[in-house]
Amino acid sequence: MREYTTERDVTIGVVPIPLFLEELRKAYTPPPRPTYTEHTAGGGVNEIEITDREAEAWAEHDPATWAEHKDKWAEYIKARDANQEQINDAIWKAVMLRALVVDLPEDDEWIQDQEELGIKVPRNKKERRIHYIRTEVIGGMRDVLRLTAIAQGGDLSEAALQLAEDSFRHSLAQSLLEGFAGKSRAVDAGDAGRSGQDGEGLGAEA
Repeated sequence: MREYTTERDVTIGVVPIPLFLEELRKAYTPPPRPTYTEHTAGGGVNEIEITDREAEAWAEHDPATWAEHKDKWAEYIKARDANQEQINDAIWKAVMLRALVVDLPEDDEWIQDQEELGIKVPRNKKERRIHYIRTEVIGGMRDVLRLTAIAQGGDLSEAALQLAEDSFRHSLAQSLLEGFAGKSRAVDAGDAGRSGQDGEGLGAEA
């Protein structure tokens, strides 16, 4: 077991569980890659999976081929990202339940403090443990990244941590921007619909 001090200045134990996490990953089947048809010299056909490199090359240099496949590729990327998010959530939950050695306080003072602030504390034993780790032990994404790496039998260098944090911040910013854009479109559509009902001719545009 390895000792680790979180950004909240809480010292906990971490037990590596790489084999368990590897089996956990196998439980989530990735979505199938889209394919394209390749005609052979003998008159046969093969269905070839599209690689990331091919998709990037088509998008940059072959607009006709890209136009044929971009919708299927976009659906695949969306499904792949959703699958990876499920895997990440499952791994972090497993790390909290099986790899982190954390003793919950014997008294309920922390529960009272949180409930006074309006936070609902789970009654289920497992869910309460997860909630306690998330709200009273873990500081931020740096802790999540390092603890997950240690649980997998390794660790992350400072450079790797910085790269991962930058990637996370970029993804978070992108999600926020997409969320704001979606809300904006919804508001615009609602305004247009109302204007159309008033006979101002914007309903068709919505």
